[in-house]
Amino acid sequence: MDWYHKDLGYLSADAAFTLDEVQYPSGWLRHAADGERTALGFVPTTIGAKPDERYYWVEEHRNGPAITYTGTPKALDQIKALRLADLKVKRDAVRNGGITVGGILLATDRDSCSDLTGKALTLQIDPTIPSVNWKVDGVLISIPRDQFIQTSLAISHFVQACFDNEGAHSVAIGALTDPEAVIAYDIATGWGAPSAPAP
Repeated sequence: MDWYHKDLGYLSADAAFTLDEVQYPSGWLRHAADGERTALGFVPTTIGAKPDERYYWVEEHRNGPAITYTGTPKALDQIKALRLADLKVKRDAVRNGGITVGGILLATDRDSCSDLTGKALTLQIDPTIPSVNWKVDGVLISIPRDQFIQTSLAISHFVQACFDNEGAHSVAIGALTDPEAVIAYDIATGWGAPSAPAP
């Protein structure tokens, strides 16, 4: 709703309308000059910030051209469950975003980590394997055994740190008793840079 008229109420810029028995086509409000709209009694609509409906029961208030909103927080347990779901999404995004080790970006999603861990375990069991051929950014490269094992450890530490940080945030959210504090809680802290030095 872009425009307000005391007789017509709220209209979008693309709405067709009839005023004083004159029909105005769709899009007239969008393309008319400011003076033309003002002459007909149209005033720009002002719309206030709307609370997030996931966390608040929202009420809309209309007063002439002004539209405002008020929000009442939902139940504390419901808000906490939503924030913990947000936290899991954040953890997965960081965990699956990869890690740069020695200038090389390596995948850290669950399947890639499983492959990497399996190969590192093979190297530890069989010390006669001198190196591993591994595809990085679509290119097959040879990585010396010790470097590969250390790289695997770096990725393992990174993934564990993601879960540790999620756990710390979960405890902090669980301890909050004010719904507004839960809503405002910042889950973006503590994840660190997705990189590690060359092994």
